[in-house]
Amino acid sequence: MRIMQVCLSYHPELGGVEKHVALISKEFSKKHDVRILCTTKTPAGFEKPGLSREGKITIERVPYKGLGYTPEMTQKIKDFKADIVHAQNYSTFQPFIVSKSVDKYVFTTHFHEKGKKNLFTRKMFDLFFGQPAIKKASQVITSSDYEKKILKKFNNNITTIPNPLELKKFSKIKKKTWNNHVLFIGRLDAYKNVDTLIRAVKKLNGIQLSIIGSGPDEQRLKKIAEGDTRIRFLGFVSEKKLLNTLSTADMLVNLSSKESFGIVFAQALASGTPCIALDKGATPTVFGKSLLYSENNVEDVSQKIQMLIQDPQLKNRLVKNGTKIVNDFSPQKVAKKTLEVYKKV
Repeated sequence: MRIMQVCLSYHPELGGVEKHVALISKEFSKKHDVRILCTTKTPAGFEKPGLSREGKITIERVPYKGLGYTPEMTQKIKDFKADIVHAQNYSTFQPFIVSKSVDKYVFTTHFHEKGKKNLFTRKMFDLFFGQPAIKKASQVITSSDYEKKILKKFNNNITTIPNPLELKKFSKIKKKTWNNHVLFIGRLDAYKNVDTLIRAVKKLNGIQLSIIGSGPDEQRLKKIAEGDTRIRFLGFVSEKKLLNTLSTADMLVNLSSKESFGIVFAQALASGTPCIALDKGATPTVFGKSLLYSENNVEDVSQKIQMLIQDPQLKNRLVKNGTKIVNDFSPQKVAKKTLEVYKKV
């Protein structure tokens, strides 16, 4: 089978969408001809346009243009003559381009609702690009039932498949003794509520906070943390450093109010690290009782951090529950379920 994955960006990339595409493509490439069609854009900069290889996978990059709208992808999609074209990520123009290039395709949305910022722009994108791509898709894949519930009014052919996770890498992490180390991993955007976490940590004695990621809210957050040497902004990090940081973390705290899945919770739980989250979005539907839930206010977050520090039995129970859940996130299982969706097209 000739499979083409179409997305905005690919490796080197920390993001969940790019990791998702990489992991399932690696599994597909064991038996199928796989090509990734993407732009040159990555958070680390820009890759060279043209063809390259990653194992058995062929990667074709086209020059990134403003907002990522790259209509020249249309001809490249047609030229490859794929048996399956798989569009990735609702929040980019690539699925719409796919919808104008082929009659049948699969669309994994990685969808979550945005906040009020730039609401008009988002509405226009939804109306003219996002929703038409969903409606025309032969099959839609969502990573959670929460996401499926939002999108089913546009397409009835929806299958829920979790995001993949390289379980072996995380299960090898050897946890060190507790040292009051709190960790955040994710995009630094307002809906992640990292400001609440920073203020909660500043109220507690003897707590260290490491923040992995970058984004539009970064400078504001650094001002809030200013003067507190216990709070470190690490930016984007390599996978090796991510694993090392997880090995020293006592807990991961991510107070995002809008998640379509929550891959960082899966990474933490697979590492034996308990998590604090908001009871919002897809998070509780995916992870259920494997997370400790908090309100989005400084006092409650501080109390929940203290609770995990003082109650190792709670910590162990959360991790044990999480291990059972994340076992279904292996790339092999996710790829197998995705191939079953392909057969419906």
